[in-house]
Amino acid sequence: MREALERWCDPALVERVKAIERTYTEYELDQTHRVQLTPRTERRQPRSGDWKIDRDDSSWLAAWRDLERDLRRRIELGEIHLFGVQMKPERRMQAEPIPG
Repeated sequence: MREALERWCDPALVERVKAIERTYTEYELDQTHRVQLTPRTERRQPRSGDWKIDRDDSSWLAAWRDLERDLRRRIELGEIHLFGVQMKPERRMQAEPIPG
């Protein structure tokens, strides 16, 4: 997913998410359960007082919403075509377009 976002989405939106991710520690981003666009080595190192800080995630969430909106728009406009293998209701083995 990371590669798809970087390849097909607006580079400014991708970079905005990455810039905010760099202000988070590895542990903080791991707790979000989202795709991480930056390598672990680029993230902020934890400090002893981190546990005292109540982090405001609103700018990070807004950046992700904009990036996801861009991805959806590109899929809806037919700029990106997703393919996958159907697992349910019956399993198929050949990749086929994923319906909208």
